[in-house]
Amino acid sequence: MRITKLIVCVAATLVGVAPFSVSSQQSGAKTAAKSVIARSDVLELPADQQIIQALNRLTFGAKPGDILKVRAIGLDKWIDQQLQPERINDDVMNAFVRNYSALDENQNDLLKQYAQQQQQRKEVKRERADTTQPMTADEIAQMRQQQQMANSRRQVVTQLQSSRVARAVASERQLQEVMTDFWENHFNIYAAKGAPEPYYLVDFDQNVIRPHALGKFRDLLEAVSRSPAMLFYLDNARSMADSTRPTLRPDNVRNQFPRVRPFGRPGVGIIMRAPRPAQQGQPQVPRQRPGLNENYGRELLELHTLGVDGGYTQQDVINVARAFTGWTIKPPAQGGGFIFRPQVHDAGEKVVLGHKLAAGPRRRGCRRCARHSGKKSLRPRISFPSSSRAAS
Repeated sequence: MRITKLIVCVAATLVGVAPFSVSSQQSGAKTAAKSVIARSDVLELPADQQIIQALNRLTFGAKPGDILKVRAIGLDKWIDQQLQPERINDDVMNAFVRNYSALDENQNDLLKQYAQQQQQRKEVKRERADTTQPMTADEIAQMRQQQQMANSRRQVVTQLQSSRVARAVASERQLQEVMTDFWENHFNIYAAKGAPEPYYLVDFDQNVIRPHALGKFRDLLEAVSRSPAMLFYLDNARSMADSTRPTLRPDNVRNQFPRVRPFGRPGVGIIMRAPRPAQQGQPQVPRQRPGLNENYGRELLELHTLGVDGGYTQQDVINVARAFTGWTIKPPAQGGGFIFRPQVHDAGEKVVLGHKLAAGPRRRGCRRCARHSGKKSLRPRISFPSSSRAAS
């Protein structure tokens, strides 16, 4: 049955999960062979029924004229085109999406504006803490700017959702849209996690999920792990090595603790920034150092790859979280974006699913190797058989 074989091949390509290891038991291979043999007696669908089946499975639904178009170019060629979306002319859809003004703005600039307005808000609040005087015109104007900023964040989310619906309805790259929707649900992010999150979501859709939707699962997983949206949502942006662990802090610095601390309210995502110097005459108040945060490590194993019963342990969760310490985000005032901070990276040896991640040397030239320890921790999961079940 030609169309059934095509759909199976397409599905295998889309999921992109690495095949089972060579050590897979032969009994599993025999079972798969029997399954194929058992279905060999199924009658092949008529040509138009094959087209309808493909349109139902590989698009958001056939539009008027789609069946005739696929019939004219041939089903095999149409599927091949859908698997290579960059070769499909979608200029009409791209021009329409540009009407969403909030998505066309530079998100890094919006983050900087957000940081400036947050600082102004704190200053106004501090100045008015001990006064009963009515608000001045400048203070009223600042409050209005803050409200406009809040409205703009909501507008970003609304327009992003609307643009995705528009692409699902009218884009010529239907298979890419189907898989983009699939992976954005798989790597789900809560838009109301914190004030900066909406700005990270645009990058998540445009530069993380969409370009990798039809590619290899390994590449997609790595892109997600470096995404500010995911790092912020699952609090990895504030995860750092525990005080008892070695880090990549230079040897000539006496204090083992890193010169970065988180900002933001606990529970809504915190990003690291350098501490402000103490004002003259005021002693520097020591702050409790945040430690390891397991949220992303657990989500990576439980939902993104292996699944709830995927064969990992709590110690695997801890070691994955340790491997991703130092994977954080630049503060909004610097425009956001991924950054690796070696001074908070856990440089100790880690074992994940039986695979050893060697301890990272503290020599300056070896920091690049430590930055990739998180990437190395992804590899055992991708080849694990349960990864294919979790992504299906």
